[in-house]
Amino acid sequence: MVIKPPMMRKLLALFFLFSLSCTDSPEPDQAKDPLKFYFEVEVEGQKFRQELSPSLPDSNHPLMFQGGFNTQINQGCIPGDCITPFFINMLFSDALGKQPWEQIEMIQVPSGSYTSHNWFGGSNLTPTPTTGFVTITKKSLEQNYIQGTFEGEVYKTGTQTPVKFPIKGSFTAKFQLN
Repeated sequence: MVIKPPMMRKLLALFFLFSLSCTDSPEPDQAKDPLKFYFEVEVEGQKFRQELSPSLPDSNHPLMFQGGFNTQINQGCIPGDCITPFFINMLFSDALGKQPWEQIEMIQVPSGSYTSHNWFGGSNLTPTPTTGFVTITKKSLEQNYIQGTFEGEVYKTGTQTPVKFPIKGSFTAKFQLN
């Protein structure tokens, strides 16, 4: 089969148009599309999301990574979107990729308090710690943020016996080196 010049031009034009349609789109401009800082958790079929003010952290509202999260969020959230009670004490590594969490000492949301290691309830049982994973998807020292997801099992505190509940969530938070 011989391709004649008019056909060659059509093929080249088609190839050129196809290559233009396959170019990567540019990254969003941070000034036009600023990061939204939040912590979201789903447990017992309910999803709780706390939007955080871009001015955080400050000395009173330290939601950021310092080997994990440890903060009570009852101020500093986006007005109208505050969820109380909302408390996070969660320890994990800041390495990119998936790794086991060290522990969830407590995540307290309106449905209750959940823990991986420090269950307390209506008996003298000491259950084995639950397991879970944190996946750090992005980390930027230049822009001071960390993003990730988590999933695993936790105990609900204050129950008669320790029962495991699946938990999952995501976050974007300020990243600050100690």
